[in-house]
Amino acid sequence: MKPIAQLNALMIESHQGHISYATESYQPLPVGIIQEDVHEGSHDYHKICFPDYEVIMIEKGPEFSKCRHVKSGIDMMIKNEFLYTRSSKLYCLDDYTDRFLALTKGSEVKVIGQYGKSQVVKIIHG
Repeated sequence: MKPIAQLNALMIESHQGHISYATESYQPLPVGIIQEDVHEGSHDYHKICFPDYEVIMIEKGPEFSKCRHVKSGIDMMIKNEFLYTRSSKLYCLDDYTDRFLALTKGSEVKVIGQYGKSQVVKIIHG
């Protein structure tokens, strides 16, 4: 079975001439519990997306490196696992955002991936 990122549905119902709409989504990701408060949230964040993945290394760090996105000229922190070199140019592996979340101990999140000491998560809105 191939894993999926998210399945979305739009449901349209008609009853006695009244049309109603509803949405539903399913995302089969494991749920994690935040073990301690995280106060390092960022309000400003940037995104790299297809097809513009080229970056320039400004400063290499142990877990994250400061890079400049070539297309936008914006500096951002990129997790080292998401960087690779091809034909002597540096690229981000996939769509990427440098948004860091502020989270409260006990909050539930969906875990998208584990990278060293960091996790990529999605906040569960209840």
